[in-house]
Amino acid sequence: MNLPKEVIEVYGITGEVKRFEGGRGTTYLVGETVFKPVANEAEIQWIAETFNKIRTNQIRFPKYLRSTKDNWVEKGWSAYHYLDGETYKKNWKDKIRVCDKFHRIIKNIPCPDFIKKKNDPWSKADRIAWGEAPLECHEKIKPHAIKIMNHIKPISLNNQLIHGDIGGNILFSKGMAPAVIDFSPHYRPADFATAVLVVDALVWGRASEKILNLVQGKKEFAQLLLRAELRRSLEIGFCIEHFEKGNIDEINKHVRTIELLCDIADTF
Repeated sequence: MNLPKEVIEVYGITGEVKRFEGGRGTTYLVGETVFKPVANEAEIQWIAETFNKIRTNQIRFPKYLRSTKDNWVEKGWSAYHYLDGETYKKNWKDKIRVCDKFHRIIKNIPCPDFIKKKNDPWSKADRIAWGEAPLECHEKIKPHAIKIMNHIKPISLNNQLIHGDIGGNILFSKGMAPAVIDFSPHYRPADFATAVLVVDALVWGRASEKILNLVQGKKEFAQLLLRAELRRSLEIGFCIEHFEKGNIDEINKHVRTIELLCDIADTF
Protein backbone atom coordinates (compact mmCIF):
# COMPACT_ATOMS: atom_id res chain seq x y z
CA MET A 1 0.00 0.00 0.00
CA ASN A 2 1.51 3.30 -1.11
CA LEU A 3 1.10 6.55 0.80
CA PRO A 4 -0.88 8.98 -1.39
CA LYS A 5 0.64 12.41 -1.97
CA GLU A 6 -2.67 14.09 -1.16
CA VAL A 7 -2.66 12.52 2.32
CA ILE A 8 0.75 14.00 3.07
CA GLU A 9 -0.46 17.39 1.84
CA VAL A 10 -3.70 17.42 3.82
CA TYR A 11 -1.68 16.97 7.03
CA GLY A 12 0.56 19.85 5.98
CA ILE A 13 3.71 17.73 6.13
CA THR A 14 6.78 18.06 3.92
CA GLY A 15 9.93 15.97 3.61
CA GLU A 16 11.40 12.86 2.05
CA VAL A 17 9.08 9.83 2.01
CA LYS A 18 10.61 6.67 3.47
CA ARG A 19 8.94 3.30 3.94
CA PHE A 20 9.64 1.57 7.26
CA GLU A 21 11.00 -1.96 7.01
CA GLY A 22 9.24 -4.75 8.85
CA GLY A 23 5.57 -5.26 9.68
CA ARG A 24 3.33 -5.21 6.63
CA GLY A 25 5.41 -2.58 4.85
CA THR A 26 2.63 0.00 4.99
CA THR A 27 4.11 2.50 7.46
CA TYR A 28 5.93 5.59 6.21
CA LEU A 29 8.12 8.35 7.61
CA VAL A 30 7.84 11.81 6.09
CA GLY A 31 10.17 14.26 7.78
CA GLU A 32 9.43 13.71 11.47
CA THR A 33 5.90 12.36 10.93
CA VAL A 34 4.79 8.72 10.78
CA PHE A 35 1.90 7.77 8.49
CA LYS A 36 -0.02 4.52 8.99
CA PRO A 37 -3.10 3.08 7.28
CA VAL A 38 -6.15 2.84 9.51
CA ALA A 39 -8.28 -0.31 9.77
CA ASN A 40 -10.67 1.00 12.43
CA GLU A 41 -11.28 4.74 12.29
CA ALA A 42 -13.21 4.89 15.58
CA GLU A 43 -10.30 3.15 17.33
CA ILE A 44 -7.66 5.57 16.02
CA GLN A 45 -9.80 8.59 16.85
CA TRP A 46 -10.20 7.32 20.42
CA ILE A 47 -6.47 6.52 20.76
CA ALA A 48 -5.50 9.96 19.45
CA GLU A 49 -7.89 11.85 21.71
CA THR A 50 -7.05 9.73 24.77
CA PHE A 51 -3.26 9.48 24.56
CA ASN A 52 -2.71 13.05 23.41
CA LYS A 53 -4.11 14.10 26.79
CA ILE A 54 -1.77 11.99 28.92
CA ARG A 55 0.94 13.98 30.65
CA THR A 56 3.85 11.99 32.10
CA ASN A 57 7.63 11.99 31.96
CA GLN A 58 7.83 8.25 32.63
CA ILE A 59 6.76 7.00 29.20
CA ARG A 60 6.79 8.66 25.78
CA PHE A 61 3.65 8.27 23.66
CA PRO A 62 3.10 9.08 19.98
CA LYS A 63 1.25 12.39 19.64
CA TYR A 64 -1.28 12.19 16.84
CA LEU A 65 -1.80 15.03 14.38
CA ARG A 66 -5.01 16.52 13.10
CA SER A 67 -5.16 17.28 9.40
CA THR A 68 -5.73 20.74 8.01
CA LYS A 69 -9.38 19.68 7.89
CA ASP A 70 -9.27 19.02 11.67
CA ASN A 71 -9.58 15.23 11.27
CA TRP A 72 -7.56 12.48 12.93
CA VAL A 73 -7.94 10.26 9.85
CA GLU A 74 -7.73 11.26 6.20
CA LYS A 75 -8.48 8.88 3.33
CA GLY A 76 -7.76 5.93 5.62
CA TRP A 77 -4.47 7.26 7.03
CA SER A 78 -3.40 8.58 10.45
CA ALA A 79 -0.31 10.63 11.29
CA TYR A 80 1.73 11.09 14.45
CA HIS A 81 5.06 12.48 15.57
CA TYR A 82 8.03 10.16 15.16
CA LEU A 83 9.60 8.89 18.40
CA ASP A 84 13.31 8.10 18.48
CA GLY A 85 14.41 4.73 19.83
CA GLU A 86 15.25 1.10 19.16
CA THR A 87 13.38 -2.11 19.95
CA TYR A 88 16.32 -3.91 21.52
CA LYS A 89 16.05 -7.67 21.72
CA LYS A 90 16.59 -9.76 24.83
CA ASN A 91 16.37 -6.90 27.34
CA TRP A 92 13.38 -8.67 28.83
CA LYS A 93 13.79 -7.24 32.32
CA ASP A 94 13.62 -3.67 31.04
CA LYS A 95 10.68 -4.45 28.75
CA ILE A 96 8.70 -6.04 31.58
CA ARG A 97 9.45 -3.03 33.78
CA VAL A 98 8.21 -0.64 31.08
CA CYS A 99 5.12 -2.80 30.49
CA ASP A 100 4.24 -2.65 34.19
CA LYS A 101 4.80 1.11 34.34
CA PHE A 102 2.78 1.76 31.18
CA HIS A 103 -0.22 -0.13 32.52
CA ARG A 104 -0.11 1.68 35.84
CA ILE A 105 -0.32 4.95 33.91
CA ILE A 106 -3.40 3.92 31.89
CA LYS A 107 -5.06 1.88 34.67
CA ASN A 108 -8.06 4.16 35.19
CA ILE A 109 -8.95 4.80 31.55
CA PRO A 110 -12.43 3.36 30.91
CA CYS A 111 -12.98 0.62 28.36
CA PRO A 112 -13.99 2.16 25.01
CA ASP A 113 -17.15 0.86 23.36
CA PHE A 114 -15.45 -0.20 20.13
CA ILE A 115 -13.45 -3.00 21.81
CA LYS A 116 -16.52 -5.21 22.14
CA LYS A 117 -17.33 -4.68 18.45
CA LYS A 118 -13.90 -5.52 17.04
CA ASN A 119 -13.80 -8.56 14.77
CA ASP A 120 -10.21 -8.56 13.54
CA PRO A 121 -8.05 -11.73 13.77
CA TRP A 122 -6.49 -10.67 17.07
CA SER A 123 -9.81 -9.88 18.73
CA LYS A 124 -11.33 -13.17 17.57
CA ALA A 125 -8.39 -15.10 19.00
CA ASP A 126 -8.52 -13.11 22.22
CA ARG A 127 -12.18 -13.92 22.86
CA ILE A 128 -11.60 -17.63 22.37
CA ALA A 129 -8.55 -17.54 24.65
CA TRP A 130 -10.69 -15.99 27.37
CA GLY A 131 -13.61 -18.41 26.93
CA GLU A 132 -15.94 -15.79 25.48
CA ALA A 133 -16.33 -17.63 22.17
CA PRO A 134 -16.22 -21.33 21.20
CA LEU A 135 -13.04 -22.79 19.74
CA GLU A 136 -12.75 -22.45 15.99
CA CYS A 137 -9.42 -22.72 14.22
CA HIS A 138 -7.39 -24.43 11.52
CA GLU A 139 -7.12 -28.21 11.89
CA LYS A 140 -3.34 -27.99 12.32
CA ILE A 141 -3.77 -25.64 15.24
CA LYS A 142 -6.68 -27.41 16.93
CA PRO A 143 -4.73 -30.15 18.81
CA HIS A 144 -2.37 -27.54 20.24
CA ALA A 145 -5.27 -25.30 21.21
CA ILE A 146 -7.08 -28.18 22.93
CA LYS A 147 -3.91 -29.13 24.83
CA ILE A 148 -3.65 -25.58 26.19
CA MET A 149 -7.36 -25.35 26.98
CA ASN A 150 -7.17 -28.55 29.00
CA HIS A 151 -4.86 -26.72 31.43
CA ILE A 152 -6.82 -23.46 31.62
CA LYS A 153 -8.64 -22.79 34.88
CA PRO A 154 -10.88 -19.92 36.01
CA ILE A 155 -9.09 -16.90 37.43
CA SER A 156 -10.25 -13.79 39.26
CA LEU A 157 -8.28 -10.75 38.14
CA ASN A 158 -9.64 -7.30 37.38
CA ASN A 159 -9.69 -6.11 33.80
CA GLN A 160 -8.32 -2.80 32.61
CA LEU A 161 -7.24 -1.23 29.34
CA ILE A 162 -4.04 -2.92 28.09
CA HIS A 163 -1.67 -2.93 25.13
CA GLY A 164 -2.26 -6.33 23.57
CA ASP A 165 0.99 -6.40 21.58
CA ILE A 166 3.52 -4.44 23.60
CA GLY A 167 6.65 -6.62 23.34
CA GLY A 168 7.92 -5.34 20.00
CA ASN A 169 6.51 -1.86 20.49
CA ILE A 170 8.76 -0.55 23.26
CA LEU A 171 11.50 1.84 22.16
CA PHE A 172 14.64 2.66 24.13
CA SER A 173 16.81 5.72 23.52
CA LYS A 174 19.77 6.83 25.66
CA GLY A 175 18.92 9.73 27.93
CA MET A 176 15.19 9.54 27.19
CA ALA A 177 12.20 7.85 28.77
CA PRO A 178 11.16 4.62 27.02
CA ALA A 179 8.44 4.93 24.39
CA VAL A 180 5.40 2.72 23.79
CA ILE A 181 3.99 2.78 20.25
CA ASP A 182 1.33 1.12 18.09
CA PHE A 183 -1.19 0.80 20.91
CA SER A 184 -3.38 -2.29 20.43
CA PRO A 185 -6.32 -1.87 22.83
CA HIS A 186 -7.74 -4.82 24.74
CA TYR A 187 -9.58 -4.98 28.06
CA ARG A 188 -7.92 -7.69 30.14
CA PRO A 189 -5.92 -8.04 33.37
CA ALA A 190 -2.86 -5.79 33.31
CA ASP A 191 -0.44 -8.70 33.60
CA PHE A 192 -1.93 -10.34 30.52
CA ALA A 193 0.04 -7.78 28.51
CA THR A 194 3.20 -9.04 30.23
CA ALA A 195 2.17 -12.64 29.56
CA VAL A 196 1.91 -11.94 25.82
CA LEU A 197 5.33 -10.26 25.97
CA VAL A 198 6.82 -13.32 27.68
CA VAL A 199 5.22 -15.75 25.20
CA ASP A 200 6.60 -13.73 22.29
CA ALA A 201 10.04 -13.76 23.92
CA LEU A 202 9.91 -17.55 24.31
CA VAL A 203 8.62 -18.23 20.79
CA TRP A 204 10.37 -15.57 18.72
CA GLY A 205 13.00 -13.99 20.95
CA ARG A 206 14.86 -17.19 21.79
CA ALA A 207 14.41 -16.49 25.48
CA SER A 208 15.10 -19.38 27.83
CA GLU A 209 12.65 -20.41 30.49
CA LYS A 210 14.75 -18.32 32.91
CA ILE A 211 12.64 -15.37 31.73
CA LEU A 212 9.96 -16.74 34.05
CA ASN A 213 12.14 -15.73 36.99
CA LEU A 214 11.40 -12.11 36.04
CA VAL A 215 7.67 -12.55 36.64
CA GLN A 216 7.72 -14.54 39.84
CA GLY A 217 5.09 -13.23 42.23
CA LYS A 218 2.63 -12.05 39.59
CA LYS A 219 -0.77 -13.39 40.60
CA GLU A 220 -2.11 -16.32 38.54
CA PHE A 221 0.54 -15.67 35.93
CA ALA A 222 0.76 -19.28 34.73
CA GLN A 223 -2.90 -19.07 33.72
CA LEU A 224 -2.27 -15.76 31.96
CA LEU A 225 0.60 -17.36 30.05
CA LEU A 226 -1.64 -20.18 28.84
CA ARG A 227 -4.22 -17.70 27.56
CA ALA A 228 -1.49 -15.62 25.92
CA GLU A 229 -0.06 -18.64 24.10
CA LEU A 230 -3.52 -19.78 23.06
CA ARG A 231 -4.26 -16.35 21.64
CA ARG A 232 -0.98 -16.22 19.72
CA SER A 233 -1.51 -19.72 18.33
CA LEU A 234 -5.04 -18.96 17.16
CA GLU A 235 -3.93 -15.69 15.58
CA ILE A 236 -1.84 -17.62 13.06
CA GLY A 237 -4.85 -19.16 11.36
CA PHE A 238 -7.08 -16.10 11.66
CA CYS A 239 -4.40 -13.85 10.14
CA ILE A 240 -3.86 -16.23 7.21
CA GLU A 241 -7.61 -16.27 6.63
CA HIS A 242 -7.90 -12.48 6.90
CA PHE A 243 -4.83 -11.40 4.92
CA GLU A 244 -4.82 -14.38 2.55
CA LYS A 245 -1.13 -15.02 3.12
CA GLY A 246 1.10 -16.68 5.68
CA ASN A 247 2.13 -20.21 6.63
CA ILE A 248 0.08 -22.39 8.94
CA ASP A 249 3.23 -24.35 9.84
CA GLU A 250 4.25 -21.34 11.91
CA ILE A 251 2.42 -23.15 14.71
CA ASN A 252 5.39 -25.52 14.91
CA LYS A 253 7.48 -22.72 16.37
CA HIS A 254 5.07 -22.58 19.30
CA VAL A 255 5.26 -26.26 20.29
CA ARG A 256 8.21 -25.90 22.69
CA THR A 257 6.53 -23.02 24.50
CA ILE A 258 3.19 -24.82 24.65
CA GLU A 259 4.86 -27.85 26.25
CA LEU A 260 6.68 -25.64 28.76
CA LEU A 261 3.63 -23.64 29.78
CA CYS A 262 1.43 -26.71 30.15
CA ASP A 263 4.11 -28.39 32.28
CA ILE A 264 4.36 -25.47 34.69
CA ALA A 265 0.65 -24.61 34.74
CA ASP A 266 0.06 -26.37 38.04
CA THR A 267 3.33 -25.45 39.72
CA PHE A 268 4.25 -21.89 38.73
